[in-house]
Amino acid sequence: MPSDTALMSMFGPMLEIAPRVVLVMACGLLALIAIRISARAICQGYAGVFLAGWALGMVRVCGARIGFASLAFYGSPPMFEGGPDPMSGLEIWRFLRTYEASIALAVGSGVLIALWLHRGRDVGATAASSREKHARRGSARSEKRGLLRS
Repeated sequence: MPSDTALMSMFGPMLEIAPRVVLVMACGLLALIAIRISARAICQGYAGVFLAGWALGMVRVCGARIGFASLAFYGSPPMFEGGPDPMSGLEIWRFLRTYEASIALAVGSGVLIALWLHRGRDVGATAASSREKHARRGSARSEKRGLLRS
C-alpha cells in the first residue's frame, strides 16, 4: 500500500487541474444548451427565452476564456515563478474589466435581437387577429346572402 506522500505525488497534480478541466467541459456543455435554447426561442419568437439563452452563452464564453487561460497557466513558467492564477478572483475581475466593451456589445446585440423577436411576435399576432376578423366578416356576409336567397 503506497504511503500518503506517494499518493499525493500521484494524485496531487490531478486534483489541482481537475477544477480547470471541469470548468472547460462545463462551458462546452453550456454552449450546446445555449445554442439550443436560443435557436428554439428564435423559431418560436420568444424574446424572454432568447435572452436567457443569450445570457447563458455569454457566461459560457467568459467561463471558457478563463478556463482555457487557466489550463494554459497550469505547469507554465509563470506558474512556477508565482504569477497570478487566471482562476483567482482578482484575475477574473481584471478579465471582465479588460473586455467590458466587448461584453457590453454582445449583451446589447442580444437585447436588440430580443426586441426584434418581440416586435415580430406582436406584428404576427396583429396580422393573425386581423385575418380572423376578416374571416368572421366574410362568413357573416355569406350567412346573410344565404338567408336572403331563401
